[in-house]
Amino acid sequence: MKKRFIAFVSLACLFIQTAAALPGEKLDDKIQTEGPDNSGPSVKTEYQLLLEESAEKNIVAYKGEPIIYGVDDLKDPAELTEISGRKNVLAWTEDIEYLEWEIEVPETALYNIAFSYCGMEGVGGDISRELSIDGEIPYDEAANFKLRRLYKDKNEPKKNNLGDEVRPPLMEIYEWQTERIYDNQGMYNDPLLFMLEKGKHTLRVTLINEE
Repeated sequence: MKKRFIAFVSLACLFIQTAAALPGEKLDDKIQTEGPDNSGPSVKTEYQLLLEESAEKNIVAYKGEPIIYGVDDLKDPAELTEISGRKNVLAWTEDIEYLEWEIEVPETALYNIAFSYCGMEGVGGDISRELSIDGEIPYDEAANFKLRRLYKDKNEPKKNNLGDEVRPPLMEIYEWQTERIYDNQGMYNDPLLFMLEKGKHTLRVTLINEE
């Protein structure tokens, strides 16, 4: 039976992975524990402490095949629709407070979490969500992560009376894309890592009002 994708008001498929790069992406094996330019904050964040604890316990990045969960894996049944040319997806509207999966990972390791999604027409601003694992937000950066929307120039650039080129306004385009979770403050260049022990976990993604 073919796996049906999930798409939420702005999203679509849940990937749990680290070693395998997403399509068209080059993945750096280095685990970053400081901010850009190696100038970490004077007070370590919960995320930095998590990475240090993982290193002390010799817990490394998962290097297996991506673990994929679709709409059929949601704990609560969902009504499916078609969005931007993809059928059997879930439109995550404001009346859906959260989505929740029971997941299982094959080993204790550090994992990335990624989503396949598509922005929906009529909803502007960042796509903001909260991630919790087994009922707890693992660290502050997971309390409000953002997924980017796609834009392009609405028309060709024009020149003003002074002969300077004026950039045209932007328009949103509605295409499917896959993105890992990043720190929305830009403190870390690499996607965020989540430490998961071997076995089953409950993963919940909660809606945050979009900006």
